[in-house]
Amino acid sequence: MLKRIVNREQTGTDSVTDLHNNIWGDFSEIKGNVKNIYGDLRIHKIKGDVSNIKGDVGGVQGDVSNISGDVTSIIGDVSNLSGEVTNIRGDVSGIIGNINNIRGNVTNIRGDVSKLSGDVSRIIGDVSDISGDVSKLSGNITNISGNVGNIFGNATNLKGNVSNIFGNVNGIEGDATNLHGNIEEIAK
Repeated sequence: MLKRIVNREQTGTDSVTDLHNNIWGDFSEIKGNVKNIYGDLRIHKIKGDVSNIKGDVGGVQGDVSNISGDVTSIIGDVSNLSGEVTNIRGDVSGIIGNINNIRGNVTNIRGDVSKLSGDVSRIIGDVSDISGDVSKLSGNITNISGNVGNIFGNATNLKGNVSNIFGNVNGIEGDATNLHGNIEEIAK
């Protein structure tokens, strides 16, 4: 349209009124076109865009509600996990206490084993002493057995000697009787 105005000026139109009327008509036409564009297209487009945006916002609100529900569920899960972690901490504390008790028991057992080791060493020493004593006793018993054998041999010899003594006494008695008889005969 402006091209048309320029063309008119270039053609040398003398009448300002005609020029004014032509320009004003062109502006009116442009104004009408702007009204049409703004009124018809723009408002409908904006209304459509707003409807689409409202739909999108509604969808986003639904998504936000879902996310809010998910967050609430996650918060519940985190609370449950927090409780479980607290329970696990208590269990770990109990386990640590049991391990410390076991360490104490192991220390006590080591002390007892050490004492037992000392007792066993003493018993081994005592057994060695007893073994030595038994060996000595065995030697003494062998000596006693030999001495008892000697005693029995000596007793047998003594019995023989006693028998000989009795024999000699009997012989002396017989000799005394004979001597007595001889003395009586001599005395007669």
